[in-house]
Amino acid sequence: MCMRGTIAAGVVALGIAVGGPPVLAAQETAADTAAVLLSAAEALDRDGKHDVAEELLRYILRRYPDTASAAEARRLLTGVRRAQQLGAGRTGFIVWNTVFTAWLGVAVPAAFGADEPAPYGAGLLIGAPAGFLGSGAYARRYPLTLGQGALYQLSTLWLSWQALGWREVFGIGDVCVQDQFGEYCDTPDTAPWAALALGGLAGIGTGLALTRLDVDDGTAALVRHAAFWGTWYGFAAGVLTGAEDDGLLPWTLLGGDVAIGAGVPVAKLWRPSPGQVRLVTAAGLAGGLMGGGLDLLLEVDDEKTAVAIPLVGTTVGIVAGMVLVSGGGRAAGERNANVRSALLNVDRGASIGLPTPLPTAIPALARDGHIRRRPGASIVILHASF
Repeated sequence: MCMRGTIAAGVVALGIAVGGPPVLAAQETAADTAAVLLSAAEALDRDGKHDVAEELLRYILRRYPDTASAAEARRLLTGVRRAQQLGAGRTGFIVWNTVFTAWLGVAVPAAFGADEPAPYGAGLLIGAPAGFLGSGAYARRYPLTLGQGALYQLSTLWLSWQALGWREVFGIGDVCVQDQFGEYCDTPDTAPWAALALGGLAGIGTGLALTRLDVDDGTAALVRHAAFWGTWYGFAAGVLTGAEDDGLLPWTLLGGDVAIGAGVPVAKLWRPSPGQVRLVTAAGLAGGLMGGGLDLLLEVDDEKTAVAIPLVGTTVGIVAGMVLVSGGGRAAGERNANVRSALLNVDRGASIGLPTPLPTAIPALARDGHIRRRPGASIVILHASF
């Protein structure tokens, strides 16, 4: 039979209660320690030190996952993260709006076919300050998280792109002429600009509505990256089904739309961090680029095969990335925390580490004769896995 366990020997315990009774050599319980840490985290949160409180709550979940305090820490963590993130998206929101409304200041005159520079100059003079001042006032009234700001940016870009793409698909704004040779349609220069301007304005309205939703930055990151990957998968699906030229555009547009719609429920189930989403995207890009390199090495001439190989590489990369970022688990986190805090570590070999004082509850004899738990610190000398 093969058994694996963990031994942690702590030989130093420092009480931090001033003027208290002597510390007794009694066995501390995980529940008591977690309760003391939870109380400290709640106090830090009330004092506005949300980042420190979050780290302490995560420490409780990692070190004492089976205690009642861990369940309470998990509940409090959502509120602490929300308080910490609230207002973090303000700067990005203002910067983005300043640039985007300046862009609209150029797109609107172009949509009306302006030929002189004056309308464009007026658009820049009005658009940029309006975006800066308006977004600043909005962010003061409604503090934004990073996730809300990210979804706002996605909304403005996505609806601009969608408006331009669907205008092309349906020929909205095209001028058609019928003669003896048949019907001939031409796209005025103003039509694409009009689509971009209208899509951008719709994006602003939709984005502002999205900022009123409770969206964390991990969900926002997943939805944004899903839009990118959905666009690529939609294009690839169009090629593999035999679509050509303008026939590829509907596939590309719909692929992104479907991916955005699927991103929200996936994010609720997975609840990833932005870093995890970025790593999955990096793995997908690596797989797709490897597929493109294989196309070049094999000198693939068939269009469908040339797309299918990078598509398979992308899929393998995304799946591998999700497995990678989902690995480790709670046990690994606990093991790594112990290893970092011990002087001597024995786990598939021996190593010397830097002993780190860890928050703990120390049993002490009170004046009334009862044993009380007092906040303290312990140092782990030996950590061994067997």
